[in-house]
Amino acid sequence: MKFCIACALMKELSEFHKHGIRNETQLYNPKCKSCRNNKVNSKTDLVLNCYDCDIKIKIKLLATRCDDGKYRCKRCIAKKNTRKVKYGITAEQFKLLANKQDGLCAICKKQEKLGTALSVDHCHESGRIRGLLCRQCNVGIGNLGHDIELLEKAIKYLMRG
Repeated sequence: MKFCIACALMKELSEFHKHGIRNETQLYNPKCKSCRNNKVNSKTDLVLNCYDCDIKIKIKLLATRCDDGKYRCKRCIAKKNTRKVKYGITAEQFKLLANKQDGLCAICKKQEKLGTALSVDHCHESGRIRGLLCRQCNVGIGNLGHDIELLEKAIKYLMRG
């Protein structure tokens, strides 16, 4: 079985033209025979939703098919790679954490704007991940230096009215 990039369907290998051999592996054209014959232009005709952020994307211009067979926008792929390098968290672990929080910020319990992922909040000393925050809450505690004493002073200040 192979995925046709033009019609976005899984089809038998016999429905694809052979495209050469690399490392003793048979390669096949990315478009099935019927799409090639009908001159389906995947760059303009096919729009999919990003698996992670659900934004509509043109399959060839903005999307990348990942190892798991899902299409993701370039922005989500960059975030996924950044999260892995900076925090040691995979896309699956991020999704589990987001689902555990019902997709809401751990502090204000609000949903992030459409197409914007929650930020990974972590302890800067231990590297331990505390949870996922919206941009506003993440920047707020970051601007106060993650200092609990300073956060308490800010709360007292706000309570004065």
